[in-house]
Amino acid sequence: QYIQQIDWQMIRLVSFYVFAAITILGATILLFTKNVLYGAYSLLVAFLGVAGIYVFAGADFIAVTQIMVYVGGILVLLIFGIMLTRKQKTSKDNRILVGHKNRFGAFIVAIPILVVYLW
Repeated sequence: QYIQQIDWQMIRLVSFYVFAAITILGATILLFTKNVLYGAYSLLVAFLGVAGIYVFAGADFIAVTQIMVYVGGILVLLIFGIMLTRKQKTSKDNRILVGHKNRFGAFIVAIPILVVYLW
């Protein structure tokens, strides 16, 4: 009987990419959703993904702080604020809608910032 060696380095690498994909997916949904509550939930997913990346970086304290402060405090406060405020503009299925009218302008501003960060 042969005992297979587990390639821990490969498991860590795949897990890191999974958490990175979760973070990017949450942030992308946050960018393109028109429902504010869905945006808050996608922000929750992005924050949890960032906390997972902190764990892989060896910063366990920062990961726990990320979950306690951002997910436990700020995001819950944001969700309660959304739920308890008066709805200005609603649709037929009781969603809070926001208008993303100027996406081209946002890309015009974001592209130079991205170039500077990559440089």
